[in-house]
This record gives sequence, structure tokens and C-alpha cells, in this order.
Amino acid sequence: MKAARRTLSLLLSCTLLAPAVQAAQRLDVQGLLAMHQRGEPQTKLLEALRTQPLDFGNWDVSFGGLHTGEATVGLSGSQLARLHEEGLSDEVLDLLQARFVAQVRQDAWRRYRLLGKGPNH
Repeated sequence: MKAARRTLSLLLSCTLLAPAVQAAQRLDVQGLLAMHQRGEPQTKLLEALRTQPLDFGNWDVSFGGLHTGEATVGLSGSQLARLHEEGLSDEVLDLLQARFVAQVRQDAWRRYRLLGKGPNH
């Protein structure tokens, strides 16, 4: 009985803590810039962009994003220029923008599927 309570307690703890752990591992624009400012090599920045889930907030990319209505369509040219002036390379910025576009497309596809469209509907 005592072991069962411990197991249940552990499972509940893991279930409750999992979202916080996942959220802590998400990468946003500020985090990417901080990695660069700490002197992380470009290869590490690119690896983080490729492997970590990205946090663009509510279609916001921490810098504000370019808004049309309620949707953010990515970083504005001036925001990308500012990040470039901060030292982020073209390769890093290109991958950041590509990941953002991929995430927007994936979300649009999910919404489309929720409407009962697409394959298997």
C-alpha cells in the first residue's frame, strides 16, 4: 500500500511538472540572442534552432513581430536587421525564419484538420 502511494505520488508529480519542464526547454528569440551574447558558437545556435521547440508566444516572436490583424507573419525586416546588427549570422536568421514559417504552416494545417478537412475526413 505504501509503495502504491509513493508510485501514485511520483506519477502525479511528473504529470504536474512535465509542462513546466517542457516550457523551460523552449527557445525564443531572446534566448537565441542571449546564447550568442554568451559567446556560444554559431554551430550551437543552429543546433538549438534545429532541435529545440521554439516559443513564438501567441504568434509573437518576443520582439513583437509584424502583425496583420491578430496573426503575426514573422519578424519584420527592421527586427531581422537589428538581430543581424547584434551579431546573428544570416544562416541563423534564415533558419529562425524558416522554423517560424514551418510552425505557422503546421498550426494552419491543424486548424484545417479540426474543421474536418484534409485526409482521413
